[in-house]
Formats: sequence, C-alpha cells, structure tokens
Amino acid sequence: MVNVCGFVMRLQESSMSQNGNPIRTFHLYDRSGKSVLCTALGRHVDNPTLIECSEIIIYFAVSLSGASSSMPGQLWIYDDAHLVALRHG
Repeated sequence: MVNVCGFVMRLQESSMSQNGNPIRTFHLYDRSGKSVLCTALGRHVDNPTLIECSEIIIYFAVSLSGASSSMPGQLWIYDDAHLVALRHG
C-alpha cells in the first residue's frame, strides 16, 4: 500500500474490464515530471476528484511492479483507497 500526491493527466474515459467491472486509467505526475500509471476501480471510476490537471492525494493505493523494464509498474485504486483533491485544474 502506498500514499502518493500528484497531478492527474491523460485521464481516460471509463470502460469495462474483461470481467465486466468499470475501470478508468490515468497517469499521476509529480512535480519533477515522473509519472505512474493508475487504474481506478469500483467506486473511484466516477470519483469527482478525477479531473484532468487536478492535484490529488491517493491514500492506500496498491503498487504492483512491472513484469520487465519495458513494462513499468502501476498503482491500483481499489474501493478501500481514498482520493483527496488539493487543487482543481
């Protein structure tokens, strides 16, 4: 579990997983320009905090490392995570 802060960028429209569950992906950028791919699931797919260019804090995300150096890790935002808006736009 990790807690991170950053800017929501490259926010995708919600879609359905292979299991028929709603998902939504975006990249979270820190102030130095580094990013991590995030996948929101369940109650967070339509979370009003997810706005392009907004600065947010994500609490209790699950971090999974990539399978190789060409496949970076990502954060999974399950129902027990919390998203807090710091600034919009």
